[in-house]
Amino acid sequence: MAPLGFGPATGGAFFFPQARAAQRRRHGNVKSEDYGGRVHPDTPAAPEDPVESMLGFHRRIERNLAILGRVAGHVEAHGVDAEASAEAAALVHFFGELLPLHHADEEHDLVPLVQGRIALAAEREGFLETRRRLEADHRELRETWKRLRTPLNAIGEGMSRRLPAGLVQYFRALQALHISSEEGVLHRAARRWLRPADRMALARRMAERRARRHASVTPLPRN
Repeated sequence: MAPLGFGPATGGAFFFPQARAAQRRRHGNVKSEDYGGRVHPDTPAAPEDPVESMLGFHRRIERNLAILGRVAGHVEAHGVDAEASAEAAALVHFFGELLPLHHADEEHDLVPLVQGRIALAAEREGFLETRRRLEADHRELRETWKRLRTPLNAIGEGMSRRLPAGLVQYFRALQALHISSEEGVLHRAARRWLRPADRMALARRMAERRARRHASVTPLPRN
């Protein structure tokens, strides 16, 4: 199995050069509309752009979903070995620690910002329905992950366990559909409505969330 190649251990969705380059190839320079309907160019995708960072994190989710499938197949065919154990432990960290930060960024910061900026009543009503659906997805993903985490934890600790094939398949499919829905509605609306000041505020809140997490898991120095 290929090595995971995760990004920074802080759990941030920031500063992924490959993801930023891929998004520039996919979307080009980001544009947004102000309230008067005038279209003006934002700065090109940059390390500090939180919306592009979130899209980059989606690509990380997809890579880790593929790794999850390979780990399940490897354990089924060959049992638990050192490689499977290491990758299982990394998957537990990614889906158990980093993904919840990403979901919090969306639910508590990105979605409210976009919702507050949408000036068209019909679009705002449609966005509210999207918000309810995406938050329901997050709840279902959390519940599914709880069932998947237990055997993955055991494999990560070197114990002989199997991953339920149906549960792995469901988790991967649900994540993929969720990402597709977010990018089709939420991130498109963010590109349209968020202003540069909104992006700066979003980046600040995301950084603060990661600083709080880092402080909560960093052991205090002994006297």
